[in-house]
Amino acid sequence: MIEKIYIPTVRRANNQKTFNNLPKELQKKVIMVVEPDERHLYSYPCEYLEIPQAFVRNKDFVKNDKQLSLTRNFIYESAGEIKYAMIDDDLSFHRRNEKYWTGFSNMEKSTRKCTEDDMLEMFKKADIWLDDSDIGIVGLDNAETPPSALYDDTVGVFGIFFINGKKLSPHLPKMDLTSTRVAEDLNFLFECLSYGINTRRTREFVYTNGSLTQEYADTRKVWGEHYGVQGTLYHTTIHKDSIKVIMDKFPNMLELDETTGHTKKKWKKVFRSKTKHIARYPIYIVSKGRWDSRLTSKALENMNVDYYIIVEPQEYKEYANVIDKDKILTLPQKYHDEYDPCTDEEHKSNGPGAARNFAWQHSIDNGYSSHWVMDDNIMGFGRVNRNTYHRVKSGAIFRACEDFVDRYENVAISGLQYYMFFPLKEQRPAFIQNTRIYSCLLIRNHISYRWRGRYNEDTDLSLRVLKDGLCTIEFMAFLQEKMMTQTIKGGNTEEFYKQEGTMKKSSMLQKMHPDVAKVIWRYGRWHHFVDYNPFKKNKLIFKKNIELNDETDEYGMVVTKVK
Repeated sequence: MIEKIYIPTVRRANNQKTFNNLPKELQKKVIMVVEPDERHLYSYPCEYLEIPQAFVRNKDFVKNDKQLSLTRNFIYESAGEIKYAMIDDDLSFHRRNEKYWTGFSNMEKSTRKCTEDDMLEMFKKADIWLDDSDIGIVGLDNAETPPSALYDDTVGVFGIFFINGKKLSPHLPKMDLTSTRVAEDLNFLFECLSYGINTRRTREFVYTNGSLTQEYADTRKVWGEHYGVQGTLYHTTIHKDSIKVIMDKFPNMLELDETTGHTKKKWKKVFRSKTKHIARYPIYIVSKGRWDSRLTSKALENMNVDYYIIVEPQEYKEYANVIDKDKILTLPQKYHDEYDPCTDEEHKSNGPGAARNFAWQHSIDNGYSSHWVMDDNIMGFGRVNRNTYHRVKSGAIFRACEDFVDRYENVAISGLQYYMFFPLKEQRPAFIQNTRIYSCLLIRNHISYRWRGRYNEDTDLSLRVLKDGLCTIEFMAFLQEKMMTQTIKGGNTEEFYKQEGTMKKSSMLQKMHPDVAKVIWRYGRWHHFVDYNPFKKNKLIFKKNIELNDETDEYGMVVTKVK
């Protein structure tokens, strides 16, 4: 049941269009959200909720006014876990003829103003839809939009929101809902979709918005001051600046027409459901000569996780025969030409570093602040819980890693520990700091380093960031099932390990970092040994305004038996 109806309102003490259009039964559920200084002006028979005085716009802070977004966030927090509606104060409601969907007419015209029974049916339908597995927000179509499907999922809803508080509340502390002055609805929807809270919009019930007319806008300064060229807020700098804030948070999900101020939203691309890939940053697999085995590719596809795979141009055809072509990127020759192998010896291969640098630049060009890069011989990924390893079937572990790392301002690289190096009989922390990160790395794009070296490029990159005082995080709670070196045909095994062994590989790192690296004999072959003790002094630094809570977020993960 929709328990409450919140109507945020300003400067309209005698002009409550939405309230007047609700039937008496629904008016009893209304809570008008008002400014403290205006409370005495309102006499409608309903409850009232006063926003904090600090939210109220004043003449000294016009340029950075966030009253709209702060008020809406206040409503979400006040409502808690109930089902509720949040409706603009200037709406009227209509119902379309069901002939558009059933072929049978239920009214004389194509649309009619909602009757009391129509309104009650609309609220009942929204209540039912909010119980669907991933639907957390339900809205109405705009009356100006032609009718098509009875309803649409993963779309924009505005003006009126039916919200399932149980689905929204757990994510509220992590959402950024107050960083824009206007376009707060769009920001809210993008945040919700990115956390797997889906939207549904009915086309049977529609609304008209009075504030989009100049007459109504002039009755409320908070809106009126936003109007600019040709009487629409979309042309204003305020609107465009707010849109750009959202674009920075969600790269490639929103396009802005600077001339008109209108936007193109990629709702489905923003959405991250609980059963699909939910990593925020792009994933790249670097592969060579392994189109048959393609272990990492198979693992991610089994998890329903999106990825790119970077291959040599001459091997594109072989990979395209077994992998979706949209996922394949061919490595431009310039990345080989510009790569620093850190050796003067003649060699046929640079190793994977050139392709990794291409992945780095590709993610930057597409507007991302971080990216994942993985070896091509990882059989699967899993989570350790109570010293038991569970292979995962979604990309939730990647999102969990991203959210954790993004709390800090100085974590340059993070990644997953090898399953083979994790003794399940021993107690280990959820992560360790300031060590090397191998094979499955999450990298901050803004750091100034790039891959180099024909061998041990993972260790070299880790050491360079650590020597500059930055931090790395290796997750022990989440593991990668990396195959042992030289056990699978293709990759570096074919390029040089098979012919050269591991001595050159180990000695190069010692030459690059003689202060912390040396060559040792272990496990029947030459290895490098690195002393990471000097980097214990590198401390994690929280970003400003980070708020943590004690609640555990499982990211939708549950333990189940797999047949």
